[in-house]
Amino acid sequence: MREDHINTFFMGLKRLWLSGDHSDVTIQVQNETFLCHKAVLATMSSYFDSMFGSGMKESLTGSVVIEEMEPRTFKKAMNFIYTGEIELEVESAIALLQTSAFLQIRALQKLCETYLKPHIDTENCIHLWKVSVLNNCRIIKVAAFRHILDNFGKVSKLDDFYHLDPKEIIEIIRQENLNVASEEDLCNIIFDWLDQNKKHADHMCEFLQEVRLAFVRTEYLVKLERKPEIAKDHNCLDLINIVKDYHLLPARQHEMATKVARVRATSSLENVLVVLGGCEATRPPYTRSTSTYCYSFRQQTWFKLASLPYDPGIEFAAVTYCNDIYITGGGMKQNSFIWYNVNRNVWSELPSLLNGRRRHACVAVTDGIYVLGGYDSDRGVGNQMLKSVEKYVISHQSWEPAGELVTPVSCFAAIYRNENIYTFGGEENSRMDTSVIQCYNVNTKTCVILTVKIPMACKLTRSCVFNDRMFLVLYDGRVIEYFEESEDSKAACKFVARFENFQRTHFGVVEQNKGVVIIGGVIENTKPCNDFLQCDTDTMECRTMGDVLFTPRLVDGCVKINIPKDHLVPLKADSAC
Repeated sequence: MREDHINTFFMGLKRLWLSGDHSDVTIQVQNETFLCHKAVLATMSSYFDSMFGSGMKESLTGSVVIEEMEPRTFKKAMNFIYTGEIELEVESAIALLQTSAFLQIRALQKLCETYLKPHIDTENCIHLWKVSVLNNCRIIKVAAFRHILDNFGKVSKLDDFYHLDPKEIIEIIRQENLNVASEEDLCNIIFDWLDQNKKHADHMCEFLQEVRLAFVRTEYLVKLERKPEIAKDHNCLDLINIVKDYHLLPARQHEMATKVARVRATSSLENVLVVLGGCEATRPPYTRSTSTYCYSFRQQTWFKLASLPYDPGIEFAAVTYCNDIYITGGGMKQNSFIWYNVNRNVWSELPSLLNGRRRHACVAVTDGIYVLGGYDSDRGVGNQMLKSVEKYVISHQSWEPAGELVTPVSCFAAIYRNENIYTFGGEENSRMDTSVIQCYNVNTKTCVILTVKIPMACKLTRSCVFNDRMFLVLYDGRVIEYFEESEDSKAACKFVARFENFQRTHFGVVEQNKGVVIIGGVIENTKPCNDFLQCDTDTMECRTMGDVLFTPRLVDGCVKINIPKDHLVPLKADSAC
């Protein structure tokens, strides 16, 4: 009975539509007139519902004029309202999508979007994206934009691409999922677009800021620099100089936390956090491993890399040079020196340290690896803290003495900046913690004690450096920012944030999304942690992240590198760590 009622009702509506009987509103679309019924239109169209219920002149006069619409398309939309019937093909569906979005006929809009989604292709994706953005058609907007990104190489050759405006170009090339053969290819595509759109030449720098220029060849950078349109743009030249520094200073690459140095999701590389060593217990028997693990923040997945050739023991130091990793010292083999070749996913032993140590600092500088201070368990009580500095010259593959610190210390943080290596706090031979900051110059191989000190005498401090900012994390959760002496101000340590209820040691620290991230560690020497904590260095707010370690553990060392995806083997949930 209900079905008969519905059929009769729709037959009646169709008759009213075809005959125009009892119409109470006339709609003029260009040169055609349609006799309609307010109640019917208001039921299916929010546009007409608002118009007829607002007291606008159209609701009083019963006459509506719509200029920007094809009569044929409007007629199809009205036919759908009155009968529920619609025949779709790609071209008409696109026109109906615009009409239904304008008239706010949600049922028709959804039908058009559902129909068009599987018909999105390279030829129409840009047009559909622009239409969907203009009319807020979310389903098509997402699908068409994804097609543009996935097929960018082909899409960028279309005429439609050259008719995009600068904001639309930027919206596309800034995406992490942009499928481009290389960043050099992206540059070439941008220059081709600019050749066709010379009036937008002033957007050159905005475009280049979205290119991951750190991953183009240095030869290509030189070529870019010589382009007339770039050579006369100081902002472009500044950007290229930053990228040149990235290539010229392999020891500092990990400190560049900017978009130009961030790998895309479609790259052959993956940016990962590498966790080295560590153990899961705070008391004997210690559970240690030679396994190496890395974590992709983007994929939120742990992976397993090649294993260490041996366990160097607790309290070694790790550093990156380019994207290779160097491990020095350690509790089980104090003179150990191990190198991870990121391109081959292989660990190798290198020449031993001149003076074995642990609880030391290891810093990469220009052409070598510096090892400073630390603890030598083979020396007599009262003389176990070291002040010696040694340097591994990468090109010579050998160690050489490189001077001394003023004060022997262990368990301290170190930062390199402007030819100086700063050491912060630590433990002295008296077994007392210190608040001293020492400044070692890599050119003169001399060291001085600065008048500025860290806020408290402490050891087991960690450091994090990026974008010319230097941060320390103390065991009580305080985050300190260090400022070098300048012409305008003295050197200073400023308290900027705090992780509440922290009280942990043996944690790792890295930069992620311009934030200081804490990984694992042990609380009050009893409870290993698996959480990730982050300090936002813009707002200085501290929070717990959703990421976690594969097991709660003390972290001997952790670094971030870009690694070929071919080397990544997912860590199974039930695998032994």
